[in-house]
Amino acid sequence: MAKHFAETGLSEKYVDEIIDGIENPKEIYSTKDINGAISRCYFTDYIDQTNPQKKLCIFARNDIITAYHMDNSKIKRLQKGGRFIWKK
Repeated sequence: MAKHFAETGLSEKYVDEIIDGIENPKEIYSTKDINGAISRCYFTDYIDQTNPQKKLCIFARNDIITAYHMDNSKIKRLQKGGRFIWKK
């Protein structure tokens, strides 16, 4: 994963935040997308440096990991529609 991110030009700090977010998340939920695909969603406390209102959320489905900075309203919608798994 780290090699792929490095090839895309993302900073090492961002890669470290994603890895730490998976290893030490704030909360974990199981979520479904509009096509019914189930993912694990790892919520973190890492904020977007350009927009402090957004936090890093990591999605893992099979061997695919994606990460987005989301605002609190989107996070709450995901939590409401998802299935709670774990909280720190």
